[in-house]
Amino acid sequence: MTLPAWLFAGLLVLPASALLAAAPQPLIAEASKRPISWCGAAWLGLAVAAAGLAAVVGADWLGDKAQAWRWGLIAACLCAVAVVDARWLVIPDLYVVALLALAIGWMDWPSALLGAAIGGGLLAALRWAFLRLRKVEALGWGDVKLMAALGALSGGHQVLWIIVAASMIGIGVALIRGRGGGGLRLAPLGACAAAPALAVLGFDRLASLMGAL
Repeated sequence: MTLPAWLFAGLLVLPASALLAAAPQPLIAEASKRPISWCGAAWLGLAVAAAGLAAVVGADWLGDKAQAWRWGLIAACLCAVAVVDARWLVIPDLYVVALLALAIGWMDWPSALLGAAIGGGLLAALRWAFLRLRKVEALGWGDVKLMAALGALSGGHQVLWIIVAASMIGIGVALIRGRGGGGLRLAPLGACAAAPALAVLGFDRLASLMGAL
């Protein structure tokens, strides 16, 4: 008996969410200089699972049943990126590798390679410029690798929209913090890029589905 697409996707998202929450705990503990409780890991897993399952339901409702499992895993990964980078200022390599793996079969190879080169290359250049001109590490290598993975998922022209949207969100957060007396301090780029990335991917996929009708 064949499982319905949405049920298969949901069953796939749940163990993946547990892995995304549990596997990076040593790295998070090292970055935060204190051990992370299993209660905190459980809350992270619940948030990641909720995002993944919501994406599965949305994909099924919109008619993209064959890719519902991929949407669930992409949303789960991006939610994990958003929470972990915002809270602990680190992007585990597991999340980057997972997003790169999800690009396989999603984008054609030329578009994926071009997107990865543009996303990763542009952020690497910005990182170098900040270090050279301002002596400040405004972007970490985690941000560079993440944007390369998002470029592979979205293609060359779409990753530029993700970078622009993430930068605008970061600037907005900096302005809000500045008004509160916290000084101008940009939000982590990975956390700012998660929602725009999902929105760009969703809009592009929806446009493709509508065009195929």
